[in-house]
Amino acid sequence: MSQRVLLLREPLRELKYGQSQSVYVADSLDYTQRQAYTIGSGAYELTGRIRFADNPQTLIDLIKAGAATKTIVYYPNLSDPGVSYSCLLIKPIVPTVLKQDPNTGLIFGDQDVEIVLRKTDQTPFQASQQNILLFSFRAGDRIQEATYSRVGTARYASNVGGGGYGRVSTATTNIARLHWMSTKSSAGPRNVPTLLLEGARTNLILQSANLKKTTVWTANTLTITSGQADPSGGSVAFKLLDASTTVIGNLTQTNITIAAATRATLSWFLKAGTGNVKSWVTLRSTNGASTFIRGTVTWSSGIPTFGTSAKGQLIGPADRWSCGFYRQAFRTTGNLTTGKYATVIIPAATAAAAKGSIIAYGPQVEV
Repeated sequence: MSQRVLLLREPLRELKYGQSQSVYVADSLDYTQRQAYTIGSGAYELTGRIRFADNPQTLIDLIKAGAATKTIVYYPNLSDPGVSYSCLLIKPIVPTVLKQDPNTGLIFGDQDVEIVLRKTDQTPFQASQQNILLFSFRAGDRIQEATYSRVGTARYASNVGGGGYGRVSTATTNIARLHWMSTKSSAGPRNVPTLLLEGARTNLILQSANLKKTTVWTANTLTITSGQADPSGGSVAFKLLDASTTVIGNLTQTNITIAAATRATLSWFLKAGTGNVKSWVTLRSTNGASTFIRGTVTWSSGIPTFGTSAKGQLIGPADRWSCGFYRQAFRTTGNLTTGKYATVIIPAATAAAAKGSIIAYGPQVEV
């Protein structure tokens, strides 16, 4: 077989981060001088203890493959498949003998082994611990017996990559979400793990991941460029450029349906573009001119200041994310009536003569 997928019985544990490098040192006879000669920049390594699911042979197969210098792809968290490491197995090598797990009968199973992985691109490992937070847990039970329950996928902030400012990640069905927050402000970096347990919500904006979808989005005097780096680690953000000095350009979606009288929340991921111009994001009724949320964004050296006018209010400070993005949520101060609504984003909103651009990603309207 050209590829095999082997699941760990337990998360990789007892993690130790290190580096290997050929270093030759020499001391003078009186030990007052010291010289060192290094070869290359070395390689980063990760050491941990593993055990495969109740079958020692799969563990032997892994070691045999590693001894043959086959690339081993390690996924530290299956709920975040975008994060993986291509590695070489450094230790052990064949022949090898598995030993009894020191925690046999207490926490883990029968046999395990300590392995050393080295990334093939020679870059450092990021935080590699498995997501082990709980959805429900009964005091006195083992942590392995906790249960997770959620229908469908859901998103959260991981702290893998993104310089510590958070990457938008997706948890699959029945996987708990380990969401990282900042201790001092939403500007980050994120270093506090939290467990997300809020109720389900539906994003009423269609094609929020494709702002060039002309069947639902209408661009007025805007140039839209796809392929921009986004806070999920991909390239599905969009550059919205207003190059006109006579018309205020905007991007609009008009088919948002509010089915019951309720409050609504509007949010966007935004990044500074060119011009440091003032931008707007709005939610308004299509049955009249009334604007229910108008969020204002003032840029200065890539950092936004958010405010509101009309009938909206800010929900906390803006979150900072990877790639220079900020996410701000705005909420209506009162219930909306049922009917059709539109969301509008205006990159250069101060006047018709103003021009400039912003980078946009992932708009949402939730009720």
